[in-house]
Amino acid sequence: MPGPDSNRFTVVIPLHNKGPHVRRAIDSVLAQTHPAFEIVVIDDASSDDGPDQVLAIKDERIRMITRDTPGPGGYAARNAGIAAAEGNWIAFLDADDKWDADHLAQIARLAGPEIGCVFSAHRIEPVGTQYPTNAQSAMLVGRDLDADDILTAWLVSRRCPLWTGAVAVRRDVLDRVGPFREKGITRGGDKDMWLRIVAATQSRFGPRPTAGFYQDTVNRVSNSAAHTRLPAITATIDRLMARGSLDPELLRRLKSQEIGLYIRYRLGKRQPVPLGFLRSLQWSAPSDWRHIAMVAASLPFHLRSKR
Repeated sequence: MPGPDSNRFTVVIPLHNKGPHVRRAIDSVLAQTHPAFEIVVIDDASSDDGPDQVLAIKDERIRMITRDTPGPGGYAARNAGIAAAEGNWIAFLDADDKWDADHLAQIARLAGPEIGCVFSAHRIEPVGTQYPTNAQSAMLVGRDLDADDILTAWLVSRRCPLWTGAVAVRRDVLDRVGPFREKGITRGGDKDMWLRIVAATQSRFGPRPTAGFYQDTVNRVSNSAAHTRLPAITATIDRLMARGSLDPELLRRLKSQEIGLYIRYRLGKRQPVPLGFLRSLQWSAPSDWRHIAMVAASLPFHLRSKR
C-alpha cells in the first residue's frame, strides 16, 4: 500500500446559508495533521455572511466557486466541487460539521490503489452517539470490503455505515460512477451515491470516530425537505438487481428498509403515505410483519382522504 503522502485530498464543502458554522468546518480542515491538498467551497447562492467568512480566511489552499441557484441538498454544489477538484481523492464535509484533527490521517493510512472508498466512524453531536454502531463496526473493520459486506452491515441497524462528512472517494471512481443525482430529488441523494460507489469499488473502514455530524445547526435540509417521493436509492437498487452483480436478497431487503424509513417518517408526522411507497415494498420473511404493520397504519389516512 502506498504511503499517505502519495495521495492528495481535495475537500469539497457545499455552502448555503451556514454563516454561524462554516468557520468551524474550515478551521477543522486547516487543523488536520495530514494536510489537505486543497479546499473547494461551493457557495450555493447564500444570502448570509457565510461566503464573506470563507473569503476572510487567508490560506492559499482555499478556492471558492459561486453558483447562482441553490440546488437541493447540496448535490449540485458537490458535483461542481468534484468537477473543479485537482486532487486524486475527494473528501466531503458539510459546512455545518467538523473533523477531528486526525481525520484525514486515518483516511490516508487506509487509502490505496486497490481501494476506491474510505470512510471513518462518526459522532452525532452534541449528544456524542457513535456510528457505525458497535455491531456494524465489528463487521467492517480490519479488511477490504465489497458491496455485499457493506450491505450486510447496513441492514444490521438500518443505518447506512457511510456518512457524508466521513467519506473520501478516489477521483477516478467518482468519474466512473457519475455525479450525485440533482434532478427530482430533495433528500436521500447521499445514500444513493454511496451505494453506487461501494458497488463499483473496494472500500475500507476506519473505526475511530474522527468526524462530527452536528444536529443543532441552522438551515438543515432534513428539517425542510419532505419524504414525498420514493427514496432516490430505490432506482439504483433496481438497476443493480437487474445487473446481477450483487446479492439480490440483500438489495431487496435494503430497498424495503429504505422505503420503510420514509413511511415511518410520514406516519410519525401524521401524513398520508403515498400508495407508490406501499406498492414498492418487497415482501418476505422475517420483515413481513413490519411491512404489514406499516400498510395497516397507513390505511386510515387513505380511507379518510376518500371521504
